[in-house]
Amino acid sequence: MKALTKEGLEYAEHDLYAAKLLIERLKPPFEVIAYHCQQSAEKSLKALLIEHGKPLPRTHDTGVLCELVTDFYKGFTNYLEDCDRLTPYGVLTRYPGSPLSINKEHVSQALKTADKIQKLVNKYLS
Repeated sequence: MKALTKEGLEYAEHDLYAAKLLIERLKPPFEVIAYHCQQSAEKSLKALLIEHGKPLPRTHDTGVLCELVTDFYKGFTNYLEDCDRLTPYGVLTRYPGSPLSINKEHVSQALKTADKIQKLVNKYLS
């Protein structure tokens, strides 16, 4: 595994770990948790692209990244819609005045998706 791939996966794991820790708080910050879930998926998918020597698009669109990965890992086709749902959490949740209203159900789904993406990426890279 390339060093940059490994580093990207570690960052993805840190984001998912942070999201899982934050959900346990008495008053979880849903927008922050959703952001870390999107970041985890984004970094995991970009790690796959790095490992395969593919150019990294400058995007936070996890749907686009997932679609790029399906070129060489068809199993990701099943996650295109889930990745599309994560995309807004990477940008729209970072600042006040967001048009998104994120609740516990959104965050629960985001955590599941980020966890699935990370596990699938690790499976393909092991």
